[in-house]
Amino acid sequence: MQLRARWWAWRAGEGVARRGGTGVVVREAGEGAGRGLAVMATVRGVGRVPGWGWQLARAKSSSAVRRQPHVIESTGSGSSSGSSSSGGLGAMPTFVSSHYRLSDSDVTSYLSRKGLVFRETPGEINVKACPFCKGNVGRVDNQWKLYFKRSDGACFCHRCGFKGSWFDFKAKMGDVRPAEQARPGPTSTLDASASLSGGGGASEAAKSKKAGVGAAAARAAARGLDLRALQQYPRSLGKSPRALKYLTEERGLSVETLQKYSVGVATYGFPKDPSAGDGGGWQDHECVTFPWVAPSGRDGALAATRIKVRALSAKHLQRLDPKGGGWSLFGWQTVPDEARELVVTEGEYDAMAVWQATGRPAVSLPNGARSLPVEVLPMLERFERIVLWMDDDMAGMEGAEKLARKLGVERTYLVRPSGCPAVVEAVAASGGKLPKDANDALRAGLDMDALVVSAARMPHKQIVEFSDLRSEILTELSNPEQACGVQSRTLPALNKVLKGHRKGELTILTGPTGAGKTSILSQLSLDYAAQGVPTLWGSFELSNVRLVKKMMQQLASLPLEHHLDQFDYWADAFEALPMHFMKFFGSSDIHAVLDAMEYAVYVNDVEHIVLDNLQFMHSGQGKGFERFELLDKSIEALRKFATEHNVHISLVVHPRKVDDDTLLNTSSVFGTAKATQEADNVIIIQRGKKYTYLDIRKNRFDGDLGIVPYTFDKSTCKIRELDADAMSHFS
Repeated sequence: MQLRARWWAWRAGEGVARRGGTGVVVREAGEGAGRGLAVMATVRGVGRVPGWGWQLARAKSSSAVRRQPHVIESTGSGSSSGSSSSGGLGAMPTFVSSHYRLSDSDVTSYLSRKGLVFRETPGEINVKACPFCKGNVGRVDNQWKLYFKRSDGACFCHRCGFKGSWFDFKAKMGDVRPAEQARPGPTSTLDASASLSGGGGASEAAKSKKAGVGAAAARAAARGLDLRALQQYPRSLGKSPRALKYLTEERGLSVETLQKYSVGVATYGFPKDPSAGDGGGWQDHECVTFPWVAPSGRDGALAATRIKVRALSAKHLQRLDPKGGGWSLFGWQTVPDEARELVVTEGEYDAMAVWQATGRPAVSLPNGARSLPVEVLPMLERFERIVLWMDDDMAGMEGAEKLARKLGVERTYLVRPSGCPAVVEAVAASGGKLPKDANDALRAGLDMDALVVSAARMPHKQIVEFSDLRSEILTELSNPEQACGVQSRTLPALNKVLKGHRKGELTILTGPTGAGKTSILSQLSLDYAAQGVPTLWGSFELSNVRLVKKMMQQLASLPLEHHLDQFDYWADAFEALPMHFMKFFGSSDIHAVLDAMEYAVYVNDVEHIVLDNLQFMHSGQGKGFERFELLDKSIEALRKFATEHNVHISLVVHPRKVDDDTLLNTSSVFGTAKATQEADNVIIIQRGKKYTYLDIRKNRFDGDLGIVPYTFDKSTCKIRELDADAMSHFS
């Protein structure tokens, strides 16, 4: 009966993924501890939360909560996601929203590749033999027990009780290896080394327990969050004329709004760059604090889980406190229990602007438009309409498309100021410009409620009308530099030729052995990651330890082996980057690599994938023409992946063997012509008679070709462009 009950709950689409295990029970979301973890906890009215006074809203008692969907809970000690020996996910499954949609062939093609016999119905895929069932698998009555939802790949086995998301199943099969991460989540600056003035450290946990603070708050204190100081941050705002003036006059926010969102002020110390010549050290900055809150415990009370900090004097100085804390949302206290619509913005000021102008619940993403951590997806599961209000630029629109796929396209709506007639007319009458974001709209006095109401559904990814493209075309024409992509800061001459680093493209880099292909891609990936581009590295020739060592030297621009006193500073700086690493090494199955890439795109919101290199990934696989066929299929698969997932793939491909004094060309790339045909960009490292240079032989974006002469600095493992004066020495 228990298996049957949870089966029907699963089929109804009412399950919410939780910790893995083979023992499973079903219970109402409003009963016991399940309610909090199902993220169905409610928020209504204004109450008091220990340590926060009037700032945070609080849920009513469970009797006021309407009947909620079932929650599928794991109670066993096993993992539904596979063991670590198989490269699985361990004890924590990957949450996938019930609104998320796979393509029609994703499940069937994978099952076929694994040799699993299956049959199909309009809504489900039924597998003959569950690969995880033990014993008596040959019996007829034990067959056809494993079911998959065709829409999102969620699976359930009647016999052994295995259940999980599509990524959990692939992990259990040993085909998803979560990327090694530089940190649990990216931030914009050295949050790992920033120091809170007067921080309490782990000892605060004991103090919190004595003071009666909740378990969630105590855990936050144990991670280093100074709870006593945190209580004072909103109160300190009124004592800071500078901060209050900035927030109310420049940002146009009312005191009531700031109180509702518990915005505060604190002094944080940020490390100085030790290479600046002043000996390093710390410098204090007055900062605005934005608390993240989430439901905690059985009574639906809210607890602060983490805070984001932004310096008033330098916008680039940001951090998350505590280091390694979990993900949540800023503004969750504005969401009542009956809400089925939610506005999600790119930044904190935008969320407050929406709530202030419209009264609608509004939260901001924890890390901008580039990232939506899977940890917060359960909080968004119950909403029927999610309105995304991103910045009205290329980056914001690309981010919105990615978020919509993750949240579910059918329930996601996008605010475009150009699509709201009332706002367009008002702007035209005033002679101004359309607002870039919600905070701009607030300061311009525009009808923000009309903007939210006019939000339109994201278009079907395979069907598009001109009306869907009109505003994007206007954006590209008005801001051509945005369409060019992310600009390299370390190789500006490369921007003049390629124009920038764009998502959805495939770049092939080739060059002679020892020419520095890995060093160049490492430098460029660091360059883009420092600008917020989440990056995944797959190094099949060089171990991750040696690769990261090289990258840290490039980041520091000095030989760290001679400056060990600066190691912690640069290690913290590297840890703050959105950089992830695959664990593959040497010969690897391309399908397993693609599975890991897919996982990283979904979980880590990766936008740039570096694969170094194609030959090592296929070493020992195939002989003769069979080897060429394998390489061609891999290139085709990578090209398709870059397009479908809208990520940039940088691929190193060794050239054919040629004489040392022979310049390479596109036909020198190993394999057939498939690689260079599929690529958007082809870059060749050429060793000229007088200098080495990057030779851009293909540029699909605008067709410009050219060279970038450079010199290599062995002490920093970086290349440096040669300017006109330097080039004159070679003439």
